Amino acid sequence: MRRFALAATVLALIGLSVLVGSQLADVSPQAPIAKADAKPTPPKSKPAAERLPPPSDPAVSQEEGADEIAEKAEMERCKKIDIDHMKQLHRGIMLYVKKYGHYPEQLSQLVPEFVSAEVLKSPRQKTDKSNSSFAVEHADPGVAKPSYAFEFSNIEYRDGRTFAEIKEVQRTEWGDVVPMLRSFAYDKVINVSCRGDVYETKLNWEWDSATLDLAEKYGWGPGLNVGDMVKVRVLRADGTPATGAQVWADGRNYSF
Repeated sequence: MRRFALAATVLALIGLSVLVGSQLADVSPQAPIAKADAKPTPPKSKPAAERLPPPSDPAVSQEEGADEIAEKAEMERCKKIDIDHMKQLHRGIMLYVKKYGHYPEQLSQLVPEFVSAEVLKSPRQKTDKSNSSFAVEHADPGVAKPSYAFEFSNIEYRDGRTFAEIKEVQRTEWGDVVPMLRSFAYDKVINVSCRGDVYETKLNWEWDSATLDLAEKYGWGPGLNVGDMVKVRVLRADGTPATGAQVWADGRNYSF
C-alpha cells in the first residue's frame, strides 16, 4: 500500500514536469531552419559619408569685401582731388594766356602766380603705367614726376610745331571740346576741355561717345565748313559714277 502511494506520487511529478516543459517550448523562439539551397544574405553596408566642402570663413569674406569697398572709396576720393586740381590748372592757364598772350611751356610756370604748387601733384600716381609716352611728352623741369598732361604746351612737339599749334588745328575741327588737360591715373582718362568741361574717355578721345555728345551740344569747329575742300567721285570699273557710295576720310597730317 505504501509502495503504491510512492509510485503514484512519482508519476504525478513526472507528468507535471512534462506539462510545464511543453508550455515553455510553445513560448520560446524557434531558430530558423536553414534551407539547403538558401544563400547567406550579406550585411547591408552603410553608405559612405558624403564629403562636404570646408565651411567658408565669413570673417575672411567680409574682410575681402571691406577691402574692395575701401579701395573704391579711396579711388573716388583721389579722383575728386584730381578733378579739382585740373579745374584750378585750367583757370590758371586761361589767366596766364590773358596776361602773356600765349600758353605756358609747362604747368609749373603757373606757380605761384596763378596756382599753388600742391595743385601740380596728384594723390594717385599711375601715369607712367597708363601711357608709356607720358613722361617724355609732358616732362616738366619744375615737377619731379608730372601728374597731369598739358596738351597745349608751348614746347615744340613735332616737325617744328608746338603742342599748342597742333592742338589748335584739332580745335578748328572738334571745337572747344578738345582736351587741354588729361589725367591717365584711372581706368578711363579724365579730360578737361578748352571750355573747362570735365569728361572721361578712353585713351583716344576723338571718337569716344562722351566727346561726341559734347561736340553735338556745343557745336563742331569751323574747320569742317571752311578752307580747302576735297571733292571725291566714286566710279565703277567701267568709269560710270557709283550711286549710294559712302566715303570716309581718316587720319591727319600735321606737316604742311
